[in-house]
Amino acid sequence: QALVSNIDVLPTILELVGVEAPESLDGESFQKVLRSPESLHRDILFTSVMGINFTATTREWKYNLNIPPDVQDELYDRINDPDEMNNLIDDPDHQKQCREMEGQILDWLMKTGHPYVEEIAASKKELTKDLI
Repeated sequence: QALVSNIDVLPTILELVGVEAPESLDGESFQKVLRSPESLHRDILFTSVMGINFTATTREWKYNLNIPPDVQDELYDRINDPDEMNNLIDDPDHQKQCREMEGQILDWLMKTGHPYVEEIAASKKELTKDLI
């Protein structure tokens, strides 16, 4: 259940062999998870697919921000819907969760220097202005 990414592999290997990881690495060692599988690694995991899909995953939620305007964003309850069969993106009771996770993705894109973060944020604001 630990939220681990491929960017965490190198820092983990370096820690296991006793070499300090450079601060420039984005990942974090997950050695503690290897030693104690119930350990938590991080609160949120961000991923991207081909620059057109950005995902934020927590233990409870998964939010997919999709760039193509003809592809709907997605929100899934990972506790009650682990197979991601029920997209909650249009559920009025979950709009706060959607906006929060969308904001976390946009913050991550800014932090990592994504070249089109401002355009992505503007397009999402335009699409969701009626919900705000």
